[in-house]
Amino acid sequence: MQAIIITGGQGSRLGIHTNKSSIRVYNDSLLEHHVNNLKPFVNRFIIVDGYYPVNTEKLDGDYIVISNTQGVVQALAAALEQIDSQCVMMFGDEFYVNPRIQNLITEHKNSNSIATIGYCRRYKNSYLIHDTYSIDMNLQHQVRKVCEKPTTVYNSLQGTGFAVLNKQFAKYCCTDNFPSAINLAIEDNQTVKAFDYCKDYVNVNTPQDLERLRNLEDKSK
Repeated sequence: MQAIIITGGQGSRLGIHTNKSSIRVYNDSLLEHHVNNLKPFVNRFIIVDGYYPVNTEKLDGDYIVISNTQGVVQALAAALEQIDSQCVMMFGDEFYVNPRIQNLITEHKNSNSIATIGYCRRYKNSYLIHDTYSIDMNLQHQVRKVCEKPTTVYNSLQGTGFAVLNKQFAKYCCTDNFPSAINLAIEDNQTVKAFDYCKDYVNVNTPQDLERLRNLEDKSK
């Protein structure tokens, strides 16, 4: 299996002028951390950068870098052209505590879904769901709808940027964001599954997110 890591964020809200995947965690960059975590499960990496080039100096293994500044979904579409059939997809500015990578991959392979998206349960901090997207699913974990940055939260499921996708998902990468692409697939009668992926999670966009990253880093050592 291959992995797509999208690292094109500008980092303007953080006040940095470099690729956000260069943020340090466990003495590595976020990108190095993700590649090391995924290595046991994938054999090739497709890394997408954008406004700032990605630093691959310390990466090893089989990888290519492609550049795209047209937005997240357009970057994903370009990367999906490079895969054979299925891939792991994630964003380079995210951090996961206790990720269940193999379990999610296995769940997708055993299903008939075009996508399996990872979520984090927010029993106490449901307000964090406003920062990413919410998930409405049935008892079989089939997704009915997702909502980017919802104003009202109805459950404890926070969508993450980690997923396993089939190559055919590129058909729905004609919108503004990843949640909207998921909804387009569902509206086209495609099956999308959700999976309980990690114990905690942060998408690093603001100084407050960076502070949460440091707290999670300390707790998970």
